[in-house]
Amino acid sequence: GALVTSVDPGSSAAASNLKTGDVIVQLADRPIDHAADLTGQNPALQTGTKVPLKLIRDHKPMTVMVNVGPASQQANAGAGGVAGPSSDAGSPQFHALDHLGLTMHSLTDQERRSMDLPQGLMVDDVSGTAAAAGIKPGDVVLALNGTLVASQDELASLAARAGKKAALLIQRNHARSFVTVDLK
Repeated sequence: GALVTSVDPGSSAAASNLKTGDVIVQLADRPIDHAADLTGQNPALQTGTKVPLKLIRDHKPMTVMVNVGPASQQANAGAGGVAGPSSDAGSPQFHALDHLGLTMHSLTDQERRSMDLPQGLMVDDVSGTAAAAGIKPGDVVLALNGTLVASQDELASLAARAGKKAALLIQRNHARSFVTVDLK
């Protein structure tokens, strides 16, 4: 399937209740094996029509109806869509998360403004399985297993309940991606 890495506010995807972390497996009658399958033109899909979109959310299959927009709108995978409480102002607090092999701090006011993010956790140091998964210092952790994180304690709590693997939504250079990390 195709993994949803972000949903732009005001888009037809947002109106259809698509969420970051959803895996799209079928659009109308067309199976979706890769993200590239969503960008191909399908003459049967007329702009302005509503079609069923089958997806998997939290390991459960579901179907939503989505309005077909222009091709440029369908393929838009912008950086919007993160919402939540802003973290406290002041100096960053560093926190090591043994489950993930990460040392990070809550974004400062200046970091939030420069990255246009309301919240997130800046990676300061990485080791173990997180390093092996490709996470680097300077990445911003936005969510774990589909749940947005506003603090290190929240991330640690989610990681403790996650089992053997965790999917982290990270932002690097204004681009978002999911990284799967083996937990200790």
